[in-house]
Parts: sequence; C-alpha cells; structure tokens
Amino acid sequence: MKLNNKLAALTPTVASADTRPTKQAYQAYDDISGRIDVQLTRMKKVLEQLPALNKAIKEADIPAVKESSRK
Repeated sequence: MKLNNKLAALTPTVASADTRPTKQAYQAYDDISGRIDVQLTRMKKVLEQLPALNKAIKEADIPAVKESSRK
C-alpha cells in the first residue's frame, strides 16, 4: 500500500503543471513502479504455490484457520 500511495501522490503533482513532467518526476515514477513490479513478482510466486499448499494442508487433515467470533 505504501508504494501505491506514493505513486498516487505523484499523479496530482505531475498533473498540476502546464508543462511536461520534470526529470525528477520521471525518476520518481521509474523508482516507484520498479519497486511495485518487484512486489508483484513476489506475490505472483506466492500465489503460484498456493494450490500446492492448500493440497498439502488438506492431505494432512489440518483444520482451516477461521476468524474468531469474539471481538
């Protein structure tokens, strides 16, 4: 979320000018979007392993984690 917020905060800054974005704005975008890409790649790898994890949990007859009814 922090990276998404940083990218979202960059948009109005760039949009507020009547000229093309500054070099620093392009650098900030490249940095933030690159860091987001790293996190998306990591998440994709985790999600690819999820079916195998679910299968192993089911085969081991481990109960599912459930939300507590107490709040």
